[in-house]
This record gives sequence, structure tokens and C-alpha cells, in this order.
Amino acid sequence: MLVLAFPDYPNTQSGWLWFFVLALPVTLVGDLIGEFTFRNRVAQAILEKSQGKAFSLLRILYGLIAMLILFDIVWTLAMHFGVNKV
Repeated sequence: MLVLAFPDYPNTQSGWLWFFVLALPVTLVGDLIGEFTFRNRVAQAILEKSQGKAFSLLRILYGLIAMLILFDIVWTLAMHFGVNKV
């Protein structure tokens, strides 16, 4: 989380406290989103279809589309809640 926050580190003691309190839950939520995105029935079907191939355009497209949808959701939420630094 410190690397991701660079160079906008908290400046106050309460800011650092919130940073460390929220770092673990935010990391866990990100991990759960990744598990949901890449370990569902669609992702497993794509993996089985392209099994044995080192390069699969289908896997790349799935990952790209999944990440674009996720980034769109995050962007929309950030704009809705008034986050200016996105």
C-alpha cells in the first residue's frame, strides 16, 4: 500500500492511523475481486478451451475486458463520491 500511495503519504498521525487500519481490508477486498474475476465459470471455461497453449488471444481479451469493466466501476464510484485525484 505504501508503494501504491507514493508520493501522497499521509501527513498527520491520524492519517497514518487510517492508512494502516484500512490497508489490510482494502488489500483483502482487492484479492477477493481478483478471485471472483479470474476464478469464475467463464474464466475456467476459457482456461480449459485454451489449455496447452502458451499464448491465447481469448485469455488476453477476457482479462482486458474484465479489467476495463472493473476500472470503469471504480472510476464511476470515484466520480460519484467526488474523488478529485483519480
